[in-house]
Amino acid sequence: MTDEKDEIDANKKGQQPTFRIVQKVWMQGDAHPTLKQVGAAWRKSGAKGEFYSLEIGSPPHQLRLLMFPLMPVKKEG
Repeated sequence: MTDEKDEIDANKKGQQPTFRIVQKVWMQGDAHPTLKQVGAAWRKSGAKGEFYSLEIGSPPHQLRLLMFPLMPVKKEG
């Protein structure tokens, strides 16, 4: 893995990520791709339930996303 993992872990003050986010990378001359860690996701709890916080990349070009479970749609009628 790369040094980006250390930066991502440091951002969360010691909390281990629930998931790693990896990207397939083909190096010239290699027959198989390698996986490079590009981010991580942490499980969080909020007032309305659980969600995941995703961080991809490293500062200052870091993408931060929140991921929520799909809520069922209530049908009227």
